[in-house]
Amino acid sequence: MPKSYQSEEMSLMKSEDMTRDLVTVPEVLRRLAEQNAEWQPLAKVLLAVDGDAGVPTGKKLQQDLGISPSKYRRWLDALYAAYLHLLESDADTVVFKQVEHQLILTGRRASQTFSCRLPITPRVGEQLQLDFLRAVTGESMFYVQSITHDFTDGRYVVLVYLKPGYFNAYQHQLRARARFEETIGLDVSFHAPDYFLDDLLRERYPPPTESAKAEELLDNAEVQYGGRSIFGRRRS
Repeated sequence: MPKSYQSEEMSLMKSEDMTRDLVTVPEVLRRLAEQNAEWQPLAKVLLAVDGDAGVPTGKKLQQDLGISPSKYRRWLDALYAAYLHLLESDADTVVFKQVEHQLILTGRRASQTFSCRLPITPRVGEQLQLDFLRAVTGESMFYVQSITHDFTDGRYVVLVYLKPGYFNAYQHQLRARARFEETIGLDVSFHAPDYFLDDLLRERYPPPTESAKAEELLDNAEVQYGGRSIFGRRRS
């Protein structure tokens, strides 16, 4: 048995967490229940658990199996070790045949979720034009703010969180800095509109004062290539 699955490592795990893990992936538990091992009765009992009814307590499982607490824990440790070994050693243990995407759009008018199957998962910062949800969201152009891969209930769901407008890499970097320094709360960073975050981040992290030489060069460039937006001009 691999070192990571030895009994001293198992003793640090809570039995309720271990049983919850086991019943969450029934296709793995089904393979384990077919093995002729001491803990096979426990695997069969867990396999029969109704997910909607919740995971039974260790005391209830002991009573159903007619075994002592120490024997129950020994069986559970060995079953969980076999579970981890199977997940580690066999790539076909859990097979996700289809990937589902859920696009979570936060618009000016309302939020909306759109379920689909995309051939390619968009990456953070990429733009998505979704004209067919403009009436409900009030927007048609979105960018990917974050992505979460969810493997619960035997499904592979990619949650793609979208915000309206256009991705600003520098704002994204400053938001990460603000979260790290705990100067802006996570809820504000995630839910506040970009224009509010722009103002807040400018106050938190003001740009450096522009030198006279840089201002002169910029003025010359604007004469040749076109003016810069007043919102982009730095204050002296």
